[in-house]
Amino acid sequence: MREITKIRKAAPSGTFSAVPPCMITSVKIAVLLALLVLGVGTSHAAPIFYVNNPSANSIDWTTTVTGLGGAVNSNVNFNAHSVGPLNNAFYAGSDGVTFSTSGPITQVQFGAGPAQGNTSGQQPGEGTHLASNFLFGGASLKTLTISFATPVLGAGFFTLDYFDTNPNDRMEIRAYDGANATGTLLGSALSVNQNFQQNRLYFMGVSDSANVIRSIQFSYSGAGTGDTMGIDDIRFATGAIPQPAALLLVALGLTLGVLRRTTNQIN
Repeated sequence: MREITKIRKAAPSGTFSAVPPCMITSVKIAVLLALLVLGVGTSHAAPIFYVNNPSANSIDWTTTVTGLGGAVNSNVNFNAHSVGPLNNAFYAGSDGVTFSTSGPITQVQFGAGPAQGNTSGQQPGEGTHLASNFLFGGASLKTLTISFATPVLGAGFFTLDYFDTNPNDRMEIRAYDGANATGTLLGSALSVNQNFQQNRLYFMGVSDSANVIRSIQFSYSGAGTGDTMGIDDIRFATGAIPQPAALLLVALGLTLGVLRRTTNQIN
């Protein structure tokens, strides 16, 4: 019996041999995997604000940012800052934090807080502010913008002695992806309308799993009730979140891996 040998013909010069269907399928899978990896890295969920749980806003915020792998910085507490005019760059070198202000929120004071006397319907908040340095805010429109040298997972601050029952005159926190309240407004939230006198603590914060917050801005008037208040213990969380360049390398590796295995199977 004659032995029949199968001869694999080479493609004529200047032509291409047909691509095996299995390779086409593998290429499609590799491309889909790459797109999935890049999509996960670049998708951006809405930021989360922490304003509606007065007795535990700061706890909720800390739980979220540490769950995302963030490290909380609580150095910006004004205790090392001298009493008197606020130095906007005081924490720039040590913590990468700078301030900009408008209105009557430019003075660092020492004490338990403004201690205004309206105790009707007083809420406990997160406890009473102990005597220490804090940033004082007068009873007219004011803004405090807190910028970070590098993007952060989240940020927030404690207010003290806040009181306002006017739903149209609440404190507000905004988050931006640019320094000094520039770039894209990521989101905003209003405070509750409750009484935290005398010198009770109420935390306002924001987190963003995309690690893109470059600044947060606080604003409040208080003119309707003559409310003065304070800000203390600014916190922010930094974390190592995969960046697009790193994700692109992962996607490329997945694609090459699938193609290499497919080529080996064909040969």
